[in-house]
Amino acid sequence: MKVKKRHHLRGGEVKKVLNALKKWCEEFRLEDRMEYVAIDHAEFQGIVLVKRDAIALYLKDEIVPTLNFALKNDISKGGVVVDRGAVPHIVRGADVMGPGVVYSDESIREGDTVFVKEEEHGKYLCMGKALVDGGEMVGRRGKVVKNVHYVGDSLWRFIGSL
Repeated sequence: MKVKKRHHLRGGEVKKVLNALKKWCEEFRLEDRMEYVAIDHAEFQGIVLVKRDAIALYLKDEIVPTLNFALKNDISKGGVVVDRGAVPHIVRGADVMGPGVVYSDESIREGDTVFVKEEEHGKYLCMGKALVDGGEMVGRRGKVVKNVHYVGDSLWRFIGSL
C-alpha cells in the first residue's frame, strides 16, 4: 500500500468528516488540523489523520471511523458483539458468523457499516458491512457481517506506519 498524496483538510471537508464521526461518537471534539492521505487500496480511498493518529477512512460512499478511533472512543451505534470463540477467526480476516453473535444493535440495516467487538473485554476487532438486519443477527446461521478491516490487517499495519 502506498501514499498517493497528502494535504490538510479545510472548511467544508473538515465539517463533513466531523459530522460523519459525530454520527458514531456524539462526544467527539476536535481542536487540531486534519490531514487527508490518499491511498491505493481496493476498499478505501483515503485516511484522515489528526496529529499522525488515523481517525477516519473514506470508503467509496461514506466516511467512517477507523478501528483506532473506535478503540479510543466509544462508538455509540452500529455495534455487534461476538463471543470469544469467534475472536481468533475474525482477527485473521474471517467474516462474522451468526452463531458467534451475542448482541447486535437493532437499528442496523443490511448494507450498513458496523463495528464488531468481543464480549469479554469490549475491544473492537473489525469493521464490516452488515449482510442482514441487526435484529436477525443473533443466533442466525451463516454469515452476518462481511469483514472489511480488522485488527492486524495490511491497512492496520499501514496506519501504524504513518
